Amino acid sequence: MLWMECQAWWTFSSQVKARIGAVAYKLALPSHAQIHDTFHVSQLEKFIGTLPVAIHIPLWLQGRSSEHKLQPAAILGRRTVKHQNAAQVQYLVQWKGFDEFEATWEPTLAFEDKYPDFPIDA
Repeated sequence: MLWMECQAWWTFSSQVKARIGAVAYKLALPSHAQIHDTFHVSQLEKFIGTLPVAIHIPLWLQGRSSEHKLQPAAILGRRTVKHQNAAQVQYLVQWKGFDEFEATWEPTLAFEDKYPDFPIDA
């Protein structure tokens, strides 16, 4: 088993399917993980300890056929950022079934198009 850290907050274990050359491995990833399955050895760590019961894969890496249908729970904040040399307003959205620390910044226009009936506090 190898332990992989894609980001500081997201880790999972996976079995090695094959060694690709001297510095890469192909991993057996879940079918709904929408990432490439070949990793450089510098991105992998040997797993030591007991395996977790369930593997958590963030929603943004899950495929469109995922059982998860994101529904907003609350708008936690609002900010203006520079995007392609123009100002863009974004909402900090907490999603149903997820903790507040997993909230994501979403462009207001896209959010309001996708969830037109969701109440926005001005």
